[in-house]
Amino acid sequence: MKTLSAGATPLEHSFGVTQTGSYQVTLTDLQLPAALSSAKLAVTSGTTVLTTASTTAGTPTGTANFRCDVAGDAGDRIVGQLATGQSSGNVGVRITRAADSAVIQDFVGALGSPAAVAKENRGTLDENFTAQAAGN
Repeated sequence: MKTLSAGATPLEHSFGVTQTGSYQVTLTDLQLPAALSSAKLAVTSGTTVLTTASTTAGTPTGTANFRCDVAGDAGDRIVGQLATGQSSGNVGVRITRAADSAVIQDFVGALGSPAAVAKENRGTLDENFTAQAAGN
């Protein structure tokens, strides 16, 4: 399953659920380099949405409780709207187990502007490399 968004490029992360039970997810707009207009997170197990949490420019943290009754792979999907004039914004996600406050997932990610579409008869090359020496 792939997350689609008309706003910023979405983030997707998976995590393992080893114990069924109650959990809490916290989504935080880190306001770097600036606050997002909004962000929304969905915690999923397969095709089932377990819960959602959201933020707005005036409320940078959203928290939700959810229950996961199936052990295995789960995931979170984050979509957002960048502030006017911004090309990226950072969010943090933390998932804890309610029974013992154990951290199941804790990460920071960047929502960015959607990738530009290449013009007809042109291509885009995106490659990582390591410079062998300092210089120009």
